Amino acid sequence: MSGSGFVLQALVPLSRFSVAGEVIEWSNANPQGKVTTQRFCMVCKTRLYSTNEGRPGMVLVRAGTLDESMQITPAVHMWVKRKQSWIGLPAHAETYEEAIPPDRVRAIFAPNFA
Repeated sequence: MSGSGFVLQALVPLSRFSVAGEVIEWSNANPQGKVTTQRFCMVCKTRLYSTNEGRPGMVLVRAGTLDESMQITPAVHMWVKRKQSWIGLPAHAETYEEAIPPDRVRAIFAPNFA
């Protein structure tokens, strides 16, 4: 869906999130049986954000759609087992071969959800 080797995402509390305008929704179940719902811009069909039953109360915003995304410094890199060999990752960021475990999501981002 990204058309890229990268997807820059920001985890946002659902209680602090709102959208102006209409979105298109598409849902599917992941291998654990949790339903993920993707939301797209009604006009240009850009993927904007998603929610997942396995992450209640959280929204994953496609941070590349934000006006000042160049100011974001990633804290976590996931699915690194699929990265190209020529891509270097910063030493300060946590890395995961696949998806980040849900308990780590809460631990890393808990201050933002207080």
